[in-house]
Amino acid sequence: MHILVSPIESDSWRVKIPPLMVGLEGSCVVIPCHFNYPGPSKKASDFTGIWLTDFNEKVFHSVTSKISQMFQGRTSLTGDLSHRNCSLKINPLHHTDKGTFMFRIEIEDYNKYSFTQSKVSLLVKDSPARPTISSGMEMRSGKKVTTSCSVSHSCPSDPPHITWNYRGILNSQSQEQTKGQWTMTSTLSFIPSKVDHNQPLICTAEFPGGKRVNIQTTLNVKYPPQIEVASSCTSAILVVTCLCKVNSHPASYIKWWGSDPSKELHNTSIETNGSLTIGTLQGILGFTDTVHCSASNSEGSSTLTLQVPHNGNLIYISLAVSALVVTITGISIWIMKRKCRIEQNATHLKTEMNVTPSQADSQRKCEDSPPNYKGTQHVYSNMALDVEDNPYECATDDAIYANI
Repeated sequence: MHILVSPIESDSWRVKIPPLMVGLEGSCVVIPCHFNYPGPSKKASDFTGIWLTDFNEKVFHSVTSKISQMFQGRTSLTGDLSHRNCSLKINPLHHTDKGTFMFRIEIEDYNKYSFTQSKVSLLVKDSPARPTISSGMEMRSGKKVTTSCSVSHSCPSDPPHITWNYRGILNSQSQEQTKGQWTMTSTLSFIPSKVDHNQPLICTAEFPGGKRVNIQTTLNVKYPPQIEVASSCTSAILVVTCLCKVNSHPASYIKWWGSDPSKELHNTSIETNGSLTIGTLQGILGFTDTVHCSASNSEGSSTLTLQVPHNGNLIYISLAVSALVVTITGISIWIMKRKCRIEQNATHLKTEMNVTPSQADSQRKCEDSPPNYKGTQHVYSNMALDVEDNPYECATDDAIYANI
């Protein structure tokens, strides 16, 4: 039974191959090739395909014994010549395989043709291309995400194997690009949590022959605030210091309040280190038993009530301070009054020592009898008074002292 070539007519000899191919040493390379020829249809067994180097080394021949020794056992046609597919596979690829190749077709009882005008240059690399990984995605704790990792290769029959350092749902596919290159893409779907924030996500590609290459990115996971149990209040004499330690991303806004939620107590300081935010409240909080710490960001909020330690000392110290203030105030008043009395007694003593006997008699007379007002009955202090011509008769103390 004879198989005939598909009746696709062509008016000339033509071949379609990429002008340049890049392969990885130790892996394989497939050079895509399609040809046409003019003339009637022929049986598939009538075709002989040959790949040659610029030095006429037979890279491949339909008769395997005619293949050059340096390519023996490593080359094959992945296509079917009866369907005009002349694609060549070299596996494994050696560094010495680099060079220029061309295809020749021989059709029994018809014609032969070498496509010298359409050649392919083969380059051999020592190391694989680095993969690319999708990054910059917005991840939220507890929400499913899908990320992808892609790597270029030239061996569609044996593509690289891609692995991840995270568990999840995997899906892989290889797609043909241009110039005989292919792209292997692996997608990973998983649910991140807050512990994954700032952790590395690593994609590793392993090629036939054992060569490996990887790429990594850092996970950026948003999650709501969690106030750590290490948050607490301490006291020293009258001053209370409260710390509110919050783990969140993005950083949280921290606020405080006492018994009245509408009266916010302002942070003394805010310190942020990575995903940890520490709010400090410091001051004299009086006799309150609790303070409340609240943390919030774009992902949620959290509140924790902290106990304010008194240890009995705060009350005793407050009472002692109050008693001390009262005592000092009383002593100060007593000292001031005593000083005033001493000064008054000294003034009177000085006065008595400096007056004449007649002045002293007049003074005693004024002390023993009421003043003698003349010509008026007015007794108000803001009225003018007429007194005797004797300056010491019924005169006031001030008048006496004024004449000394």
